[in-house]
Amino acid sequence: MMYGIIGSYRFIYSNFMFKVEGLLDVGGLDYSSTGSEKLNNTDSILFEGRVLFGYHLPVSEVSFITSYIGVGYRQLESEFDEKFASVDVGYFKTYDYHYIPIGINFSKNLNRRWSYTATAEYDIFLNGKIQYTVMDYSGYGSVIDEVNINQKNGYGLRGSVQMQKQVNQFLSLAVEPFVRYWNIAESDSTDVSYYKGI
Repeated sequence: MMYGIIGSYRFIYSNFMFKVEGLLDVGGLDYSSTGSEKLNNTDSILFEGRVLFGYHLPVSEVSFITSYIGVGYRQLESEFDEKFASVDVGYFKTYDYHYIPIGINFSKNLNRRWSYTATAEYDIFLNGKIQYTVMDYSGYGSVIDEVNINQKNGYGLRGSVQMQKQVNQFLSLAVEPFVRYWNIAESDSTDVSYYKGI
């Protein structure tokens, strides 16, 4: 499970929308892959930043539809140092994704303070990279090797429903159940050599 913070700033001028979003999560993730055991509660950090441009179309006095497109960057880093302590070797695994979000949301003001927004989004995967930083934990924690593997194909899907309360002119509070899904094609493989002298 991961915990974190998310922040955003939206500006609308003459029906055109500009929005900046940022997310930072920390916690534990479960990993599984072909040919290796499942690893639970692996220490991880997730960062994501997005810039969105869209058109804000009034449907009625209290309802709006906003279509948008933008650019996004996502980085996930996980540490496996304690999982392989029997051989004194561990590694950091870092995922970097660049993508284009395309989406639409529908929002409605229920009264002066309460509103809700439903969002659906498709993410076009542009490119990505997995970096393995292999560490030797038997001595000084030195770096043994770094391996970079490119990822080229994939997509993402998102959906959410948000309930929001306007506290004052500058602050609002929201509750937002959401689903985020990534489907990334299998990356290339490579070998990492480890030699420990006596």
